[in-house]
Amino acid sequence: KKDVIENYLRNCNIVSIHTPLDNKTDCNYNIETPEGQKELVKSLILADKFSQFYGQRMNVVCHMELSIKQQKELGIYEKVKDFLCENLDKYKNIDIGLENVTIRHSGVYDNTILVREINKENFGTTLDICHALMSKSITGFLTDKGKCESNYYKYETLTNAFKYNSGVLKWIHLNNAANFGQGYGVGKGHGCIFDKDNINDMNTLVK
Repeated sequence: KKDVIENYLRNCNIVSIHTPLDNKTDCNYNIETPEGQKELVKSLILADKFSQFYGQRMNVVCHMELSIKQQKELGIYEKVKDFLCENLDKYKNIDIGLENVTIRHSGVYDNTILVREINKENFGTTLDICHALMSKSITGFLTDKGKCESNYYKYETLTNAFKYNSGVLKWIHLNNAANFGQGYGVGKGHGCIFDKDNINDMNTLVK
């Protein structure tokens, strides 16, 4: 069985692992929760094994759902930073990419703030294009309907996303979004692929 797995891995080139988001019991696996921190450690251990197997650096992508303000109010922000620093120092051959959330969450760009505060070479951001597109479409809709009062969120753009990630960006998760990100699967809202059926979306993104 070990030989089969090793042969399979030799025919792949795994460079990144995404930590789990939740399970069937709706457990929150974001990094500000104990459960999420356990899953991140498991992902780092696995990435470390792949790093040794392939002889190359690995990337682990994780999520943070609560804003920095919310974490400070709960008294957990410094603990989250300490947890990340401990593991960034332990797994120096692993780059951790903290992914952006959508406008439906608080602190859309708080991942970039946290990365800059920790300021370690192997800690950066992962820019999820799907999440950025969802924020763009949602804020545009709300602004047009007169329901978006904050100038900070009016007509959110991909330009903003790249601006906030400038200097700290490690990886780009290149995927599409439709229907405000509602639904999962091929051709549905969240994490759609770019293909021949929506080539105009890619052309618009490139522009």
